[in-house]
Amino acid sequence: MTKKDYIKLAEIIKKNTDVYELNIDWDNFLIDLTTYLKEDNPNFNKDTFYKAVEK
Repeated sequence: MTKKDYIKLAEIIKKNTDVYELNIDWDNFLIDLTTYLKEDNPNFNKDTFYKAVEK
């Protein structure tokens, strides 16, 4: 990963975190994150990623 990747991840986390409680809106976080990952790598598979992070 490069510096730009870490900056983008920080932006995605910040965008999806409640300022007061530090709760993350996981649905929107995953949408934003997978959108970024797909832009970075056209071979990125969202479904495989979702299965990997599924509890």
